[in-house]
Formats: sequence, C-alpha cells, structure tokens
Amino acid sequence: MIFSSIKKYTLTLRIHHWLKNLLVFSPLILAHQFDYDSIYMAVNAFICFCLTASLIYIINDLRDIKFDQLHSTKSLRPIASGSISKSSIFTLIIILSILSIVLSLNINANFSLILLSYFILTLLYTYGLKKIIYIDLIILTSFYIIRIIAGGFAADIAVTAWFITFSFFIFLFLATIKRITEIQKYIDRDLIVMGKSYTKKDLKRLYTLTKLAQLTALITLAFYIFISSGELYSNHLYLSLSIPVFYLWFNHILSITRENNMKDDPIIFSISDPISYISFILIIFIFIMSI
Repeated sequence: MIFSSIKKYTLTLRIHHWLKNLLVFSPLILAHQFDYDSIYMAVNAFICFCLTASLIYIINDLRDIKFDQLHSTKSLRPIASGSISKSSIFTLIIILSILSIVLSLNINANFSLILLSYFILTLLYTYGLKKIIYIDLIILTSFYIIRIIAGGFAADIAVTAWFITFSFFIFLFLATIKRITEIQKYIDRDLIVMGKSYTKKDLKRLYTLTKLAQLTALITLAFYIFISSGELYSNHLYLSLSIPVFYLWFNHILSITRENNMKDDPIIFSISDPISYISFILIIFIFIMSI
C-alpha cells in the first residue's frame, strides 16, 4: 500500500521536473562532447536532480497544503487531495534523501556541493524567499542555471558565460510568465488567501520585465554568434537564423499569456504546444546545420 502511494506521487511529479532536469545535458550537447564517461556522468546527474527535485516538491507541498487546496490545479496533487498517506510521504522522503546523497557522491565533490546548494536554496525559497517579489523570480531562474552548471561539473565541461547569461534571461522570462499567469487567473483576494505576494497592480511591471528579459536574451545570443561561436561551429553565421525563431517563440508565449490561455507552468505548456514544438525543432536543425 505504501509503495503504491509512492508510485502515485512520483508519477504525478514526473513531467514537472524531469523535463527541467534535462538541462544537465545541455553543457555536454553544446560542447559536442559525447564520449561515454561524459554521458554516463550526465545521466547520473540527471537522476540525482530528479530525486532531489522530487524531495523538494514533497516538502513544498507539505508546507503549502492549505494554499494548494484552494488552487485550481494544485488541489489535485496527491498531498493536497489527501490521496497519499502520511506514512507513505515520510517513507518517500527518506528513500529519496538516501538515494540522492549516495548517487551525488559517486559523481564528484563539485557536483555534490552544487546539488546541496540547490537543495538549501529551494528550502530558503519555500520557507520565506518566495514571498519577496522580484527576488523570487531571480531565485526561480537560478534553479535552472544551477542545473546547467551542475551538468558541466558532472561531465567536466566548462560552461561559458554566454550560455549562462542567455539561459538566465530565457528562464527569467518564463518565471515572470508563470507569475503573470497566476495573477490573471485569480482575483487579488484569492491570491492573498493562497499566499501569493503579487497582485493585479504588479501586472504592468511584470510584462515590462518579460520584454526586457526577451530583448537581453536575444542580444546575448547575437553577440555570442558574431563573437565566439566560430570556436565550435564551422558555419557559425547560420546560427543567426535562430534569432528570429527565438523572437517569434517569445512573442507567441507572450500572446498566449495575454489571452489568459497559459497553463500554470509555461514550460509544461510548451511541451504540448505545436508552435513551440516547431520552434524547438527549427532551432535544433539550425544548430546542427551550423556545426
């Protein structure tokens, strides 16, 4: 019975963090380093982040159970809906903790430290920092950047400042979209009851922030293409074709959000959105063509 409940919870979490944890493979892919050792370590890093992210989601859901029960979609989560027992929850916490510690120590010390930093930062976010407007967006964005840096440590690949900067502003854009979506779906009173710090008055500034993040990401990409991309890409000027694709995708996400058709998490939305699929396929094709 306990393991049946554990399976139910991990299946619920799967899509929410497995996709995000694929970021640990990005340094390996962009460096074109596909040897066995690098891939093996990246796979281990991926598993570690899946285990740790699952642990964090459980802790977060335990803390926010009262707020989640008032949310349109979070109320369906196992803890908020009451479909998983307390004994199963604590059993799962112990199992995930042991597995993540053992696996991370088998990678290297730098990876273990950054995984620990990720865990501590998420706890600080859960128990206070998420209430500080704009700071919460920076921290949400840093969770993605930590995954990228951790992937570099695991595969022993140096992650460039170009990639970190570009990724930071893409994920800042998506984190801001997530907050906008919450504000647009609920009235201020419900947002306060659910423990949210943003209200309708913050919408204009958040939309401005999405535009700034979009612009900075595109400028960073352009500078990288014309200054440094020649080191890895023999036909690096083809990469410039990715700029309009990213631009159109950013605007597509913004348009969906303005129409109030965005789901709670824009990343989850993107994996079921045909236009996002086409955009990502085009970008992958452009990068392959540029090698």
